[in-house]
Amino acid sequence: MTTRFGHQSPFQTYVAKVRWVVGSLLTVIVMLAISTVYIAAQAPNEADAVQAFVSDSDTMSAREAYVTVLSAQRRIEIGEELSPTTLVPVSLRTGEVPVDAVRVGSDILQSRRFASRLLHAGDILTYDVLQEHRPPQLFIPDGFRAVTLKADERELVDGYVTPSSRVDVLWRHTDVRGMARVKPVVKFAKVLSVNGKLEQGGRSNVGKQPTTVTLLVTAREAQLLELARSLGTLSLVLLGNGDNGALARDAEYVTAADLFDSDEVSSKEVPFEGVAYTADPANGKALRYVLRGRRWSLDTQF
Repeated sequence: MTTRFGHQSPFQTYVAKVRWVVGSLLTVIVMLAISTVYIAAQAPNEADAVQAFVSDSDTMSAREAYVTVLSAQRRIEIGEELSPTTLVPVSLRTGEVPVDAVRVGSDILQSRRFASRLLHAGDILTYDVLQEHRPPQLFIPDGFRAVTLKADERELVDGYVTPSSRVDVLWRHTDVRGMARVKPVVKFAKVLSVNGKLEQGGRSNVGKQPTTVTLLVTAREAQLLELARSLGTLSLVLLGNGDNGALARDAEYVTAADLFDSDEVSSKEVPFEGVAYTADPANGKALRYVLRGRRWSLDTQF
């Protein structure tokens, strides 16, 4: 069937429409395929990003769960200057850290600071401990007393007992049965001075002649020391820097029975009929006289 020039037949129109529909469908299919490939390629990256975010969050939470603060590396006495040699960093959980704890990196220690109270090894440094000025060298808190004892080189542990040291005071005496006995009279006493010197530095310069050592004790301990000095011999035992006074569980006293068999000790015991104590007028040392067979004699084992 013929048509006029420039006019399409119905068949040609139908073919053109089919071609347009098929082309559109192919275009949509191609675009869907491209989108699928793009989404598939981006999915692992998004998963990695989510995982990285979760990991970063866990790391930040772990970091925030611990705080690094300063603690005492050894025992720090009242008035002692705080320095890097006396402090050590320690990491604690956030809930275990005191509110006023001094954290690592704090600029408060850039200037001189002194301890206002006693710190034991491992104690956390807090701001209330810090003070700008050193307390008086001879600082005696309320309820305490300063007691001076005579001591020789042996009793001063070969000169290693120095100001700010901590010592136990042992009392050696003989009981009424004639048995030697040693008992700690004072424990964990602070040394205030040695031979009148308050500054701490190396070993004490002591010779063969007796010198003096001043201890910080309670009022009751001062009375016990005075009584024990008149009834026996006192000696000092030096404690370690990390000792807080509660580490050792020593016996309250030891006797000769702890060195010998009980049968051997009991066979050597000689009961006294009486005991009398006095002081040597030459050196002030305590002397003991025992009564045996109605005769007084100096106890050389005392």
